[in-house]
Amino acid sequence: MPMVATMKPYTLFVVDDDMPLNPRTDYDNLGKMVCWHSRYNLGDEHDYDEPRDFLQKKLFEMYDVYDRVARLDETIAFLSTEIDERRLPFEMKTQVDVLQRERDNIIGTQITEEEYNFVNEYRGLILRLKRQ
Repeated sequence: MPMVATMKPYTLFVVDDDMPLNPRTDYDNLGKMVCWHSRYNLGDEHDYDEPRDFLQKKLFEMYDVYDRVARLDETIAFLSTEIDERRLPFEMKTQVDVLQRERDNIIGTQITEEEYNFVNEYRGLILRLKRQ
């Protein structure tokens, strides 16, 4: 049954939609919506039994990316020191620049600076969880 509201000069009609669209399945989405509810199906389908499983997986994925960036940081620092102290030729500087661009690309596309700092701060705890 339609509802009508009028406020001059406008009139609003509210009617039931016989074929409503589901924005999670009928449109492209930027990400995955993960929800848990005992009576409703919310968000996208997933295989996580509880929120802890989802958070743990995401945390471990962030750690793996963090580990790659940390190794790049160590390599960049080592090579830069060796070049500065003239144990390696200055031409190696271009290789360091390539590594720096790769690091910046990872930070920009796979992990944010905030996530990187979070994992850096709690990496010991994350590693203990990962070993369980």
